[in-house]
Amino acid sequence: MQETADVFIILCRTGLHYGDFKDFVKQYSTALRKGLDGEYWVMKERIKTDVKIHVPIFDEVTQIFDKYGGWDKLPLRPLTKFNEYLKLIAAEVRLHEELSSKAGRKTFTDWRYNTLMLSTDAVKVVLGRKSASGLEV
Repeated sequence: MQETADVFIILCRTGLHYGDFKDFVKQYSTALRKGLDGEYWVMKERIKTDVKIHVPIFDEVTQIFDKYGGWDKLPLRPLTKFNEYLKLIAAEVRLHEELSSKAGRKTFTDWRYNTLMLSTDAVKVVLGRKSASGLEV
């Protein structure tokens, strides 16, 4: 369960879909690049839209990456099993909502809007979206 929670935290801090995250892990050596700020960023095309994602790597993600000893050592499971474990975690900690991999992307979007106060255009770029429709939800 802790492994699933760790991967979920990465989804919450990167905004990646689970499929895009698994794809990133396969190609992290080319998709992880230094940005203009000198820090590492995820820069890759989304599977669904081919639009490039630009997401900084935050401390929480680095701590989890270090815990497992590398991107290629992260405990990835099939999506259905991952979502099953998330539901068990939600029940254990008594969350009133069902938890799924999509909640990570939504959490990331909420965090960017409400805590970091980024504009819709900025959030759209970070998430690799073609349009902003649905982001305000």
